[in-house]
Amino acid sequence: MTPSTVQHIVFDVCDPQLVAAFWSQALERPVEDDWGDFVRLSPDTAGTRIVFAGVPEPRVGKNRLHIDLNTENRERTVAELAGATQARPYLLLLVIFVIYRSVCFIV
Repeated sequence: MTPSTVQHIVFDVCDPQLVAAFWSQALERPVEDDWGDFVRLSPDTAGTRIVFAGVPEPRVGKNRLHIDLNTENRERTVAELAGATQARPYLLLLVIFVIYRSVCFIV
């Protein structure tokens, strides 16, 4: 098999500009392209870009994909992210994880 790399991770959303603005702030990756129905963030060090694609139908059920953030100061990071609220903390393998809800994905 020929080796492959991930070029884009694409999320279908109802409002690509709103969601891209949230994740641009969270990941400190500026919006690279905005084509209306498609908004692309600048690449990470591996060259992978996150794209938010506008779709007309609302989401049904839970998200099947999510982004896990790693930060030195969880409370400060969440306070800085507009619209993020803590949903619930939980312990898994002696590591504390906190689930946050973003208004951007409640569509």
